[in-house]
Amino acid sequence: MSPNDNLITSTFMYNIDNIIRDIENNCFTEISNPLSLDEQDQIKDYVAAKVEGHDNVRFTLIGSDLDNTPLEAINRSGRFRKLCADILKRNGIKVSDDFEFYYALGGNNGDTVSHTPRYHFDAFYLTVVFPIFIPHNTQANGKLNLVPLRRNIHRTATGNFLLKVLMQNILISFVLNLAPVKRLLKVKEINLSEDCIYIFYGYRTLHSVGYHDSGLRSTAVFHTHNPHSNSYLNKAILTKHHRVPVKGTQFKYSADWKNRNGHLS
Repeated sequence: MSPNDNLITSTFMYNIDNIIRDIENNCFTEISNPLSLDEQDQIKDYVAAKVEGHDNVRFTLIGSDLDNTPLEAINRSGRFRKLCADILKRNGIKVSDDFEFYYALGGNNGDTVSHTPRYHFDAFYLTVVFPIFIPHNTQANGKLNLVPLRRNIHRTATGNFLLKVLMQNILISFVLNLAPVKRLLKVKEINLSEDCIYIFYGYRTLHSVGYHDSGLRSTAVFHTHNPHSNSYLNKAILTKHHRVPVKGTQFKYSADWKNRNGHLS
């Protein structure tokens, strides 16, 4: 057993058959309480320290930015790695013992997000979302939107790129955000809980983060298995991803979340 398994609570259990069935039938699966309250608090403290003293918060941290953090510990957790490996194997994907995650931590306070939610496909087959702070005082809290029409893995990186360009433009997103279209396509709007993680096939499923108007929203997202990892085009695209530093002036937050009754404002 990995020495980092204590980062995912020892009571963390899952049924791989149920997980695969949920994703196939509902586009996603939800797993409750994978982290203990103490483990959740470690991550919340880390994020709170990042945004304390800042306003108009909008940040993304990836790669070495997250070294020696609770999120790096999750990345190395034997229990979490086994969960993801089991899902990939059930999808006919070969998994090596040292397979890698591409993971990122993001957050914003809603004031900086006024654009239309943009639908996209992920570069990686499997996506796992860890909600850290989800606003409780608004309905527009950045729901996860999933279009229940899954694509297969594209045979070439170029074809995949062209499809992403076609589907990930503002016009497509505008149409998909129209209420009649969302009803027609049966778009799923998932209200995220801080006590759960959410797993779906990000490469195959068109998805977006919904409107978010106020309160700190922060999630960590773990991706694994890029079907086009060896292509020059893929490597060129990934090298453009970099952190957006925390910026602003004054961001006040409440520590009442430790009592499980309060929320950031």
